[in-house]
Amino acid sequence: MSPTVAACQMAVDDLDVESNLETVEARLDALPDRV
Repeated sequence: MSPTVAACQMAVDDLDVESNLETVEARLDALPDRV
């Protein structure tokens, strides 16, 4: 599995879009620049 796919996968327990978006952004920020 590619790091990008792994970083974007998450369990969405609710429909709090803003919270989920923050989670995705945090994971993307944590990825190496080369990805």
